[in-house]
Amino acid sequence: MFPDRTAKKVLALVIFALLSFPAFAQNGDDGGNSEDDRSPIISTWTDGKMSLYTKGDQLFWINLGVLLPLFITDIGKIDGVKTDTYGDKLEKNIKLGGAGSLSYSYFLNSHVYIGAELQGSFSVTKARKFLYMVPIALKAGYQFLAGRFEFPISLAIGGCTQTYDNENNLYSMFFKPQASAFFRFNPEWSFGLNADWWIVPQITKQSEHNAVGHFFEISLAARYHF
Repeated sequence: MFPDRTAKKVLALVIFALLSFPAFAQNGDDGGNSEDDRSPIISTWTDGKMSLYTKGDQLFWINLGVLLPLFITDIGKIDGVKTDTYGDKLEKNIKLGGAGSLSYSYFLNSHVYIGAELQGSFSVTKARKFLYMVPIALKAGYQFLAGRFEFPISLAIGGCTQTYDNENNLYSMFFKPQASAFFRFNPEWSFGLNADWWIVPQITKQSEHNAVGHFFEISLAARYHF
């Protein structure tokens, strides 16, 4: 008798378990508390839409590159005759140099931004003398967007300290149009290239020596978005 009763009890437990399982499973689905039922966090970054900017977005730029002397615009003349200026000598003797900068940008809307920039450069002449320039400028720009590619253009205006041969210290205006191309690597970082045109006037007490230096900078850049 004992084995028969045990078999009946086991059979009853099995039938009860089979009947209870669908109800338990359905209850688990409707509860919404299990990890499987939580809505997954779907990132929209991969579709390129995250590259759009809004007012208040900010950027911190790090730039490092080379500075190529182009030409000197001589604005110093005596009786209409071009003079042999300090600028002319640099144009003949200056070599390829280096440049770097740190800058900050604040977006006014999805495309327009303003900011400030601290830049520095050095160049060596054939006579092994150094020319240092340290511009500090305010800038404004507009950024075009194409998916995860970003193309900012800007104009920086400020002042520049020029030191030649550790003796001649000049202070002048500074103008720099800039065009860049960036790839948005992730929401925090973008990487790209800058092409800058430096316009550096040299105004001295002797007007016949006044000149404007033109330099071209190309640099690698990284931007942190916050």
